[in-house]
Order: sequence, then C-alpha cells, then structure tokens
Amino acid sequence: MTTISTDSTVVTAEYEVNHRLIFRANLSLYKWRFGIALLITALVIASLVYFFLLIGEREILWQTSPLFIGVPLVGLFGQLLRLHATSRKSVSSLLPSQRKVRYAFRADAGAYEVLFGDSYSLIAWADHLKVLEKSGYFLLFHNRYDASILPKSAFEPTGISVFRRILKLQLGDRAHVAHN
Repeated sequence: MTTISTDSTVVTAEYEVNHRLIFRANLSLYKWRFGIALLITALVIASLVYFFLLIGEREILWQTSPLFIGVPLVGLFGQLLRLHATSRKSVSSLLPSQRKVRYAFRADAGAYEVLFGDSYSLIAWADHLKVLEKSGYFLLFHNRYDASILPKSAFEPTGISVFRRILKLQLGDRAHVAHN
C-alpha cells in the first residue's frame, strides 16, 4: 500500500516492505562486483579451455569441463540465489506491522521521522553518508554498510521533486539525485 501527501514543505510516504524491493536494491549495489567476478571467471575458463586445446586434449577437456567450467559458474550464480534468499528471509522475519514504513520529510528540519511498526525514529540528516537516486527508489545511506530503501512509487510526481529539493538542501553534495 502506498500513500503520499505533499505541501510546499512536508513530504510523507508510506509503503510496505517486500522482498522484491530489497533484492532489487541489493542487486543494484552488487552488480559491479558480480560483473567483475563474471569477467574473472570467464577469463579463467577461457584460459583453461585454450590450454587443453593447445595441448590437443579435447577428450580430457570434455571430461573435466564440469569441474572447471560448471563449478565456478554455479558458485558465481549461487551468490545471486543467496542474495535473493537473504532478501526473502529478512522480510519474512518481520512482523506484519513492521513491514509498514512511514517517512515524514520536512524542508526546514534537520532530521526526518520514520515510523517502523510500532517504533518511531528521528534521524538527523547530518548522520547520513549520502543519498543515491536509482531508477525505482532512493537509497539513504546511514554509513557504508547500512542503507534505507525508499521506493519512488511511494511518491506522487510532485512529491519526488519536493523530496529531491529537500535532499539537496539538507545534504548538498552528498545527495546524488537527478535534477528537477
């Protein structure tokens, strides 16, 4: 469920956390590492195939290919499955009330409010490392390892531009968002 209300100084967003949102955000952050790992794996496999073809051992190449081709690829794509399982597990471990998150951003405040289940937090903008805007969501980094996900679907079109202005006002160069 997604609702939003905006005026000139306040943007509020309410949404329900789901595993697809978490998986998509984690995959976005993981894609460069996955690409580098895929490139290294492909280079190792290609060099081993070239070596066996160079020494004329096609039969040994065929017999050992599951070992040096299949196992690295299973290990590589297994990381994607692990990422998916972790996102499903983290959402399923939440109580139904904890899956509903509500944010309230004020342009003139040095902090924003978060309602998570029955808990309330006031988070200072000064405590943020940075904010990144992706195609479907915003990532609010509290530090290098902890980020909150705020989907764009929680905003009306005018709410997104107001939120971007609030981010630029509060974070300056630490807000990596699109221009309005």
